[in-house]
Amino acid sequence: MAFNFELIPFELKSVGEGLDVYVYYHNYFLGYINPKLFESGVIGRVCGFMFEPSYQGWFLSTNFFLVSKFLEKKWYLFIFQLIVLLGALASVSTMSWVVFVIVFASMLGFKIMSILGLKEKSANILYGLMLIAGIFAMFTVVNQDKLLEMLGPSSSEDRTERADTSFLYLATASPKELVLGRGPGFIGKNSDKGESNPIIKSLVENGIVSTIVVLIFVVYCTYRSKYYMIANLLWLNSVVVLFTPLFIINVLVCRWMDESTEENLV
Repeated sequence: MAFNFELIPFELKSVGEGLDVYVYYHNYFLGYINPKLFESGVIGRVCGFMFEPSYQGWFLSTNFFLVSKFLEKKWYLFIFQLIVLLGALASVSTMSWVVFVIVFASMLGFKIMSILGLKEKSANILYGLMLIAGIFAMFTVVNQDKLLEMLGPSSSEDRTERADTSFLYLATASPKELVLGRGPGFIGKNSDKGESNPIIKSLVENGIVSTIVVLIFVVYCTYRSKYYMIANLLWLNSVVVLFTPLFIINVLVCRWMDESTEENLV
């Protein structure tokens, strides 16, 4: 609001060096704003101090589902959740909106299954199958170009091309390369556009074994916080956060909170 309504002055600043230079608006107290061009004008996307709107969107949208664990059922929980929700949406990251829609729909779905008398384990299995079917349908049935046009300008526009290149690397890999990967940094050295899907990137560079181990680690740390886990797994199909310290610390904090809850119950 401070940027879009010109309530506080921002100045243009270049971030990065070489070919990776981005021009952001900056305020010493509010951090960085990434201007996003729409047909009706420019809207500022909140980066904060993460220099990337999608990172800001990932961090806040996933942690929205952990706020209740920190504050339990305090009277001001709703206020904190609202602040985090609006912060995530202010990143104007397409994936933030997608994650909230899918996770809130999941909450409704689990509620309906509970009313119907379905046990939690059965509900989880059914949900997992429905989610896999939905993702498969999105990539095979839904017209990707029309979907991107409906969602507006997005960095997703060239992700299909990146994925095609990465799948080509997988298709031409030897059995050893499929299992152990082609080595860290392979995609960056051999592809102009890189890869924005960290799961596909990990399959190419680290192999099937390492990727499965990492995903097991993520699920193990977050499975007790179901909606937080779903949000993170969705984000892992969009933003390369998998091996960043912030991602690892975040899932470990989720695990530590579960362990402390168990100790209190004992």
